[in-house]
Order: sequence, then C-alpha cells, then structure tokens
Amino acid sequence: MAKYDVFVIGTGVAGTKIADACSTAGKKVGICDYREYGGTCGLRGCVPKKVLTSVAEAQIRLQGYKEKGIITGETLVNWENLIKFKETFTQDLPRDKERDLAEHDIDMYHGKAKFIDPHKLKIGDQIIETDIVVLATGAEPRIMNIPGEEYVITSAEFMNLPALPDSILFIGGGYISFELGQVANVVGAKVTILERSSRPLGTFEPELAKLLAQNFADSGIVIETETSVVSIKKQGNKFLVEAESGKVFITDMVVHGAGRVPRFQELELDKAGVKTDSHGIILNPHLQSISNSQVYVAGDAVSDPHSLPLTPIASLEAKIVIHNILNHAKKSPNYAGTASALFTFPPLARVGMLEADAKRHHIDYRVSFGDTSDLDSTKRLALKVSAYKIIIKKDDSTIIGAHLLGHHVDEVINLFALAIRNGLTVDDLKETIWSYPSVSDVLDDMLG
Repeated sequence: MAKYDVFVIGTGVAGTKIADACSTAGKKVGICDYREYGGTCGLRGCVPKKVLTSVAEAQIRLQGYKEKGIITGETLVNWENLIKFKETFTQDLPRDKERDLAEHDIDMYHGKAKFIDPHKLKIGDQIIETDIVVLATGAEPRIMNIPGEEYVITSAEFMNLPALPDSILFIGGGYISFELGQVANVVGAKVTILERSSRPLGTFEPELAKLLAQNFADSGIVIETETSVVSIKKQGNKFLVEAESGKVFITDMVVHGAGRVPRFQELELDKAGVKTDSHGIILNPHLQSISNSQVYVAGDAVSDPHSLPLTPIASLEAKIVIHNILNHAKKSPNYAGTASALFTFPPLARVGMLEADAKRHHIDYRVSFGDTSDLDSTKRLALKVSAYKIIIKKDDSTIIGAHLLGHHVDEVINLFALAIRNGLTVDDLKETIWSYPSVSDVLDDMLG
C-alpha cells in the first residue's frame, strides 16, 4: 500500500499546480486521472475550442470584407486541416504533463479513484493511503435523461470529428452551442440551436444576448427558444429530435450543449464523510470539505455560486489550496471581478452584476447602454453588431457590472474586472488616457 502526504485526483490546471507545489515543498505526492493527463481546458475545452473559434472569426471577417467588395474570390475553411491544426495545440500535452510531474518526483496513476475510508483510496487493484486528498476532478456533460440520449455527442467529440455533416443540431443555448455552432456554420453546416427557456445565453444581459442571437439568425443559424427536447430517434442516417411541443427536427448530428456538472459521482464520497449538494462539494471558506477537513477541492466541483467553472478560477483556487496545505493557514479565495467571455465573433463578455442582480439586491444604480454598431471601431472590421451595458452604483460611482458585445471585448472586459475588483470609480477610469483608435477609447462613452 502506497502512502502519501497529499494525493491529487485530476490532472487539469488546478490539480497539476497543487501537486507540483506540494512536491516542491517536500511533501510526498501522488496524482491520478482516469483519462489522459492534461485536463479539460488543455485537451477538450478552452484551448482547442479557441483555435476553432479563432479561425471562424477570420472567416467571418473575410466574408464581411467580401460583402464590401474588398475581398474577392472564395475563402473557405477546410475542416480536416483545421482539426489537424487544432491537434498541434493538444497532442503533446499529456506527454508534457507527465514529464513535468515526473521531474517533480510525483507518483502517477491511471484509473478511476474511489474512497474506501476518509484516508484511503482505491485505484484499480491499488490501495492508496494519504493524509490529504485534493479533488480537482473537473466537470462533465450533464445527463439529460431523455430517450435516445446515447445518440448525442459531446463537445469534445465534436472537436475531433474527421468531417462535418451537412446539418447539426445543438441541444441547449449556452456557451458550447453558440461557440461551436458558429464554427460549424462557417464551415458550411446547417446549424440549429434548441433552447428550453425563453431566451438563449441566460447568464448574459438580455439586450446584448438578443443582438448576438439576431446576428446568428442573420447568418443562417436557426435558434428555437422554449423548445425542450423529449426524445431522439435514429432513422437511417438521420436523427429525429422531438420537442415537447410535438415538433420534430431532422438532422445529421446532435451535439450536447445543455450544460455541465461537477464530476465526482464515482468517488464514493460518502465513505470519506464528504457532503455534497446539487452544485458540488460543500466547503468551508478555505476550500476544505465542511465534513472532512482533510479533503480540499479546487475547480468545477466547488459548491459556491461565486466559483464559476472557469480556468482562471481553478487557478485561483489552486493557489488557495496550496497556501492552506503548506502553511496550515485559513486563506479564502476572493472572486470579485471575475470576467468571462463567450468566444463567438463578435465575442460577448461580462463581469460583475447583471441589472437583474442589482435590482434583486435593492441597489440604487444607473445604466449606461449604447449600440456601437455604427462606430468606426466596429465598421472597419466589417462587423455588423456591437453594444455595451454598464451598471454603475449611484452613491459612489463605482462600477458594479460591465457587459460588452463587439470586437476585442474579451480583452476590454479585463479593464472593468480590474475596476470592480479594486473599487475604481467612473472618474478613475475616465482619467486614463487610452490608445487611439482602439476599442478601449470608447470607455468614456460607455461610462456616460
């Protein structure tokens, strides 16, 4: 039986950071993963997805210039070569991760881990005893519980397709469906997105989400709201997707875009005395299980509404876990000013409160909203839509929410993240001299 000071489950951003740091500090460390080493972000999520969406952006911009007569001739994306290009970013990651862990004298295991008791794990036929367990297990597509669900492919499978079919249907109107749906549309597939609620992109401000959805519709993507899928049937080479209304959609492929949930169901957490809820593992403010303080959690399995399923949040939580393990300390993560972006083109980004949040908390606020589709910074890129919505607290003029749609807003949103995290006011930002012409130079207008 192998014994460790710290044992980490998961080899994504958080897990490998924690393992490396603890080993460097002199702890005996082990780590395991049931899949190839590298985690979702590097292998199946952010990194490969951004490669695909970046090419889609280039194609959309070229098409915009073509409509203005600036570009002539055909500019087509070759899917097979795009996937080969994407693989140059992912193929070496598992080997590089394992090499780094070996250099840190970390013992590596392959397989699914499960608890035997609070300090013992089983991986295959191997028994592991450890003082501290770190759960950095990430997330997985949620089970939809509909007949025919076995016909649905995941986003990871989509990004490894050797070829795209003529028509693709995405279930769910969130990040995955909009980002990958636009990529598929650019390559030439007929794309349909089904959203069960009254509007897609529900985590974003409605005005901006509506503008982006209309832009998608104008490009030929069909978006159906208030459409819950109740079954999927295979008929020859086609799939029949039936909605609650009785409407049937016929498509060549169905992709899961209906949300992800923390992955920990196979760990048998009850044997470790670890409590969970519908959002994840219940923790104290120091990222320890409230019912077993020797279990730490970082990443998607954290049950905290402020701990968003984002790679920078996993990195932040990894730093907190490292600090608390090595210093026997009680440090807590500060999630203020967490920015996120939808990497469509144009991208949609947000940080801080939605207007609905401000209303719910009875905050006295004002809104600065503007449609910037006619600005030079939009038109010179052949973009057709851009806008902003800034939420400002009236009593002290601090910014409590920023929501942007347009070119480079995935970068500009970080300025607002900095402002929110540090309590900067409208005047603080207005005193800054921005480069010109740029997207940032519109900040004075955004702030009203």
